[in-house]
Order: sequence, then structure tokens, then C-alpha cells
Amino acid sequence: MTSKKQMIAFTRKQDQDVTSLQPISLPCPRTGKVITFLYDQDTTTIFELSKVAEGRKACWLIDNSVYKDGALHFITPIDPLFIVLPILAEIGRKVSLIVRKKDSELSLTRISLSHAQEEGKALYRTMDDIFTLEQDIPSHDIQRMIDTTAFSEQLAHLCDTQEIAPGMSVYRYNEEKSLGWLKQKVDALVQQFDMIPQFKNSLSDLAEDKKKDHRLRESIYVLAKYLTNDWIKALFKCYDGLTEEAVDETEESMANDINNPSVDDYFQLVSNKSTSPATEKATKKPKPTTPRSLANVNTKDIKPLTSFFKSK
Repeated sequence: MTSKKQMIAFTRKQDQDVTSLQPISLPCPRTGKVITFLYDQDTTTIFELSKVAEGRKACWLIDNSVYKDGALHFITPIDPLFIVLPILAEIGRKVSLIVRKKDSELSLTRISLSHAQEEGKALYRTMDDIFTLEQDIPSHDIQRMIDTTAFSEQLAHLCDTQEIAPGMSVYRYNEEKSLGWLKQKVDALVQQFDMIPQFKNSLSDLAEDKKKDHRLRESIYVLAKYLTNDWIKALFKCYDGLTEEAVDETEESMANDINNPSVDDYFQLVSNKSTSPATEKATKKPKPTTPRSLANVNTKDIKPLTSFFKSK
């Protein structure tokens, strides 16, 4: 017998109904591993679920019940195209076998679908063929993703599309379109960069000619959570002269090793990016000193506190 997990949600709006949120399993955009998302049946929206666990044992006390799992989860909407992109890209990388005649002999040559497109061999595929038949994930969860608002129309950002019958379209992955869509995401983040206090503060110590590259670089890194390394490198190449920032090995190791940092650690990691070493030293609290009124007290005949607890 399996016990059904309960989800306690705190929302910004009072009396907001969260019973429509259902867990679904979909591939992680960056790693490809199947992870849990939330699907809102009322709005057909997909939410990502980020767990921030306490470093020590904790629990929730709600009404008259005790919930052993004291972890905190952040629930935020996610664009389903980020989930779709690696699926489409994988299909684009798959190889096909074609027969070629070379030196009067038949040989099987492996060519990528991108090469096949140049030779007119590329095939359009139905949505079911792309997202259902080849995926090792629950079909009903894939269907929920497909049912999200305007999903089929949004695929035009990543694919060439053709309508073969009323209400029926076929799709072909287009890498150039996909990169253009990601670039639009980066440019949108750059426009909003100064509206986020922590990002804006990170510009204060930079020379004016360095700020533009900094905005672009950090905006790409914001999207990096949802992209493979190949896409990250491709985005950097879109901007002339923009280079990737060297990553501190200690910080990278810490970020990779701690899957569920405490709430304090989570916000500390976020704030460290906008805090310089000089500022950290300045914010350290001084060691408390002995009050002057007690500095000259004669302690010769004063018993230690532990003496009161000894057996007589």
C-alpha cells in the first residue's frame, strides 16, 4: 500500500485554489533525466518544481498535523518549449541509413538529418510521432504538455510547419529557428536586466564599456539552467566578442554537489554573486567585547556556574 503525498502550497493570493495542480513526469531540459513538474488542469500551465531543503531536520506544523518533510519548494511557470527543444534536437541528430553507389559498390553511409535536409531527404513528422512514439516517458504526461495553451502554434519557433489537412499539421526541426528563439529570450532578459536589484547592483563596479557584455553574459547564464552546453556555446557565438566567464571550480563543485541546499544557503549563494570580497569583510560583525562595567570585577571568590549542579 502506498501513501499518497500531500502538497501544502503558500500563494500570494488569499484563498487561491491549488487543487488543480497535478504532478507529471517530463525530461529535464538540461540533463534529459525524467523529473517532476506540476500541471495546472485549469489553466493548462506547466510549473517547474525547485526543492530547497533545510540543512537540518525540519518539519511543517499545520493545524493539528505534523508533516515530516520540512523541505520548501518554489513553484514557477516554465515555457514548455524549453522541455521540447532537447527532444527535437535529439531527433535532428539521429542518423539515417541511405544507400549510395561508390566505386561500383553499394555502401551504407550514415548521414545526419541536417545533411539529409540539404539533399531533400528530410521528413515532416506529426506531433504524436515526435513526442509520443519515441519517448520513454508516460504518454499521458506528454499529452498534457501538448495540451498547454497555444502549444502547436508555439512550435513554429523551433520547427518548420506544414498543414496537410484541416486541423492537422506536421513539423520539422529547424536549428536556425531554435537558436533565433533562444536569442530572443536573451535579448528580453537584457532589456529587463536593470529592473532586477541584484543584477543592477552587479553593474556598479564595472566600467561603462563592460556593462553591455556583462548584461548579455549573465542573461545567457540565467537560461543556462534550461539548456545543454552546446546551446550555451551557440548563444555566446551569436554575440561578437562575447566570451564565457571562467567559473570558480570551488563554486561550481559546491553548486553541483549540493542538490538540496538549506534555505539560508540558497539565498546566500544568490547574494554572493552580487557581493564583492571587500563588502563581505566590511559586513562581518566584530567580536563582542566585555562590558566595561565587568572588566574590573574581582572574580577570585566567585564560584563557576557548574558548581551549582554538583551533587552534595
